[in-house]
Amino acid sequence: MCHTIKLIYIFFVLCIFAACRSIYTPTTPNVTLFREGNQFQTEVTGFTNGLNLKTAYTPINHFAFQVNGQYGQALDQKNPDRKYHRYLEGAVGYYYCFNDDLVLELYGGYGQGSSIFGDPIVSNEELLIWAKGHYKKYYMQFNIGSHELLNCGRIGACIRIGDVRYTYTDAN
Repeated sequence: MCHTIKLIYIFFVLCIFAACRSIYTPTTPNVTLFREGNQFQTEVTGFTNGLNLKTAYTPINHFAFQVNGQYGQALDQKNPDRKYHRYLEGAVGYYYCFNDDLVLELYGGYGQGSSIFGDPIVSNEELLIWAKGHYKKYYMQFNIGSHELLNCGRIGACIRIGDVRYTYTDAN
């Protein structure tokens, strides 16, 4: 019985933390899988978290740059400045391609962003809980992938370790 009560308590605590909003919106990592120098890669996607742009360039063999960004804005008729998110990051990295197929990459990067977000309470515009702030992120990223895995095309995976520092500048 006591074990069940503890599980229910943990479940409700996790639900509360899952409901919390933050000024930080994570981006999807850029897994480039370069083979040789003088290659360029770009990707643009749009989803509920906004517009994402990922670019990468390798000017010479084994050395690459990345610039990635994210922009999102929720339009509110009463206050259009209330909800937005902007983020830009850059990274420098080293890659190595084995047998023109298996690729290992290591990137180190820095990014910063700013955000204003709001959560309506009980769908009442007068009770909007909002916060404004910015953040900085340092990260290391390890990518591994293949260009011809089982003749199915390119596939890759990423592990990203980061340190994100928040600063709230205003909130109600």
